[in-house]
Amino acid sequence: MSKPRALEFLIDKDHGMEKIIYAQYGSEIGSIFIASKKGRIIRLKIGGKGEEFLASVRQGLGAMPSMDKNAFHGVFKELDRYFKGRPVEFSAPVSLEGSAFQLKAWGRIKKIPWGRTMAYNAVADAAGSPNAARAAGAACGANPVPIIIPCHRVIRSDGTIGGYTGGIWIKQALLRIEGL
Repeated sequence: MSKPRALEFLIDKDHGMEKIIYAQYGSEIGSIFIASKKGRIIRLKIGGKGEEFLASVRQGLGAMPSMDKNAFHGVFKELDRYFKGRPVEFSAPVSLEGSAFQLKAWGRIKKIPWGRTMAYNAVADAAGSPNAARAAGAACGANPVPIIIPCHRVIRSDGTIGGYTGGIWIKQALLRIEGL
């Protein structure tokens, strides 16, 4: 069996600028909105309304996304698998912008295996700042592509789950899906 290829996107040109495309995925935890630019996932938001997502993308990136449900077919299949409780390694490429610490933290968080957790202080240590557990928490909160970069798998060192952007109940639901 051949290894799955990274998801390829169709990007339209509009007045010389790359368009941002987006789509909505329905899940048991609410709508999931995904945006892509230049063939890479740039945003994923769990919950809320489409208008809020579009406004945040427009404000953050200076462009209004166009809907293209077909471009995210591969991601949707992986999300289907995820929400059925099956381990997934998301194959779509992502494009992240953040501080050097955030990028290191997100890189380490991406490697946390399905059904496992890691403490904020361990993420900070892996990112090169052993005393920066709060900064690791802030990096989780700033994660532009949750689920793909599974910040829900990052917990407090005492074993409690800590916070989650979008609501603690979402983090609990995601951990439950993974058998935790």
